[in-house]
Amino acid sequence: MNPDLGKPIGTLLLLAAIVAVLVGVVFSFSPGVGAHPCDPDLNTSHATPTPIPDVHEDLEGDVCGATDHDQGTTHAAISSTVPGAAVAIRLTATADAAIDEGTNITVDFSGPTDDSGFMLPTSIANSLVTIGNSAPSAVSIEGNKVTLTVGTGLMSGDPYFIAFKRATTTTASIKNPYHAGTWTITVDDNDDLPDENIVVIRKITEITPSEGQRDKDVTLEGKGYPKGTVSIFDKDPDLEDAERLDAVDTDTGSSQPGQFSFTLSDFYKPGVVRYTFWAKDSEGEVDSATYRITEHTLSFEPEPVATGSTLRITIKDWQDSDKGVAAVSIGGEEAYVTEATEFQYCIHYMGRYTADSNHEISLEVRVPESVLSGHQTVSLYDYDQLKLSPDPTTETPCEDEQERGELVDSNLGVQIEDNAIPLIRATIEVGPEELEP
Repeated sequence: MNPDLGKPIGTLLLLAAIVAVLVGVVFSFSPGVGAHPCDPDLNTSHATPTPIPDVHEDLEGDVCGATDHDQGTTHAAISSTVPGAAVAIRLTATADAAIDEGTNITVDFSGPTDDSGFMLPTSIANSLVTIGNSAPSAVSIEGNKVTLTVGTGLMSGDPYFIAFKRATTTTASIKNPYHAGTWTITVDDNDDLPDENIVVIRKITEITPSEGQRDKDVTLEGKGYPKGTVSIFDKDPDLEDAERLDAVDTDTGSSQPGQFSFTLSDFYKPGVVRYTFWAKDSEGEVDSATYRITEHTLSFEPEPVATGSTLRITIKDWQDSDKGVAAVSIGGEEAYVTEATEFQYCIHYMGRYTADSNHEISLEVRVPESVLSGHQTVSLYDYDQLKLSPDPTTETPCEDEQERGELVDSNLGVQIEDNAIPLIRATIEVGPEELEP
């Protein structure tokens, strides 16, 4: 062989090998034939997969689930697990034999009893359903079963999706069962064994609103409860001192089964900022929800206030008993900072205003003359937001009770950190002289 011809032939062979590898990569990993059926962006078929609008988006839990093809069971992908919610849902099945165009596939949404299971509309538009990559040629509903006529055939051994989109109205959509539990949806494409898709509908207990001010009525609501009476308690019902506040049926205050609504009022106690209420259903199961007071009552006197005058600040419902007010700024100007002789290096910080037995903090500050007129922000800080100026030399941490409370240096000043985070803040109107309220 001519050695001069060997070089181009070798080069061609090398290029061919590289192309073969690249082609192998493309065919092995491209989202077409052989793509994994649980890829969230794929709808597996022998055609080019395309996303399913409204089903691939905003789904809870596993998008595909862990499929056992031998048993034909998987976890369905669903847009909401709330009882009674209108949902988009995607089911997984396997064509054990070729499914021809015109074949009927039956999807059974029934529950164990006639009045349970998923709720179906009177009709479903073809455009709201996808089998594989195409819409069915016909959709019919009888009871809790939906019959889909295949528009494009599917090949044997092909895992495929059946996707139902949400309609523009809830009455035209598939809705979850009203009761919590594990539900099975079957897909029968005329194989020997229908494919099963599992959906878990979760019980919901919530307080509306879940946080806010004191002395406000709130509503305890439940969804997905079994039929019967729900008892409302102020504590875990298993505790001896738990008080049964009332009882309500699961259809009281709601037009839907499995739901209840109960108004809570006059339950507030001084200084308490978290209130948990418990619901015990007719089967003895217990669930709870919590209301938190997050809006402190911060008041000023006088309001409006003049520069150079004394401002009294009162905070109610103080949540953290370990944090007191060690500094105050008005309009970015320091109005009060704990004295250096009280700013301690160890555990105890005496130079701060702390909450009393009613969880209130009250203090007076002088409004600096340098504060500009108009609406200004009053910010309150704890000692974690303060710094010594100049910074002290490193001290040995307190090691026992006797050393706790030792002062760093009585000659050092104290300032609010440059990027300090306030405990609480509010707005007040400030003027150059005494203002009429």
